[in-house]
Amino acid sequence: MVYLARSPLKVILFGEHGVLSGGRCLAVAIDVYGYLAMKSSSINKAIIIDTNGNCVDLIEKYKYAIPGFDAILFLETPLGCGLGTSAAISLLMSYGKARGPNMLREAYAMENTFHGKSSGVDVSTCYSGGLISFKEGVVEKLSVDHLSQFKILIFNSQISKNTEAAVRLGELNRELYDDIGKVSEEAYWLLQREFTLPELYKLIRKSQDLLDRLGVCPDEMRKVVSKMRKLGIEAKITGAGCGGHLVTVVKKGQQIPGWRSVSIDHQGFHVFGTEL
Repeated sequence: MVYLARSPLKVILFGEHGVLSGGRCLAVAIDVYGYLAMKSSSINKAIIIDTNGNCVDLIEKYKYAIPGFDAILFLETPLGCGLGTSAAISLLMSYGKARGPNMLREAYAMENTFHGKSSGVDVSTCYSGGLISFKEGVVEKLSVDHLSQFKILIFNSQISKNTEAAVRLGELNRELYDDIGKVSEEAYWLLQREFTLPELYKLIRKSQDLLDRLGVCPDEMRKVVSKMRKLGIEAKITGAGCGGHLVTVVKKGQQIPGWRSVSIDHQGFHVFGTEL
């Protein structure tokens, strides 16, 4: 088998949950990837293998296969970690199945099988690459010139998340969605100009406090956020919450134990050009 395609994962910077009520969401593709390998077969297998060696049978669990082929997907991160693994899987499997103009539509539909009804922001970010604004289904690619002056760090809480459960929890406090959307609108304009870390941290703090009030921040992650604040750094949940990752932005040369540096993926979904 050889790799046919690659999809980046993503981090949501602002707007998770609020996007479900039409608010703006800002997300960036990162250099952590999922890969698709395929070979002709009359048996039909579809297996995901993550970085921890966990395996998921897509046919057994989701009844999803690529007729006439065995498909193996390799992830450079654990499944269900809040970085859009389901979006990457959806894109890769949809490419294997459709490989044409229907691929993206197929990917959106497949992600719904993972999460019930997804907003579409994860698939859009992984497909487009770079930094995007997503609002009511409209994708706008933004310049990364100013964000690239800093370094993005992510922290794995080691808590497996359940997006559907997190969304149901958020729905109990829908009145906060408008406030989350307002922070995203501020961030939308901030990221398109030269900005300072204190300006960005002000919005990250607002966003995290709202997500905390929404009830999607476990105690273990709240403690990490508090510890970072003592260092003068603001961090927040990225994604639905109830586990997964935290994200922050720091100066280029700064390192923090336990946090992983990631770079912006500019390419998005990529086909290697290998024919079966």
